[in-house]
Amino acid sequence: MAKIAGGQIRRVRLDPIEFAPGESQLSAEGRQYLGKIAGIMQKRPELELRLCTQYTGSDAQVLATKQGEGECFDASRGAS
Repeated sequence: MAKIAGGQIRRVRLDPIEFAPGESQLSAEGRQYLGKIAGIMQKRPELELRLCTQYTGSDAQVLATKQGEGECFDASRGAS
């Protein structure tokens, strides 16, 4: 949603960039979308981007399984 003040857009909400459950690699579609966002940011260096993360129950299940297989997971750092 964009808020307009003085004829200028103040805030834009972008669609989320989604990953497969428990994965950290972007899909081809995700990379393409992120490339579009990067292009906008390069053309408008005054823009600020705020990122918000979240995970789903599917992510938690995959990560718990990986932890049981010897991979460590720290929610603040991701899989290692």
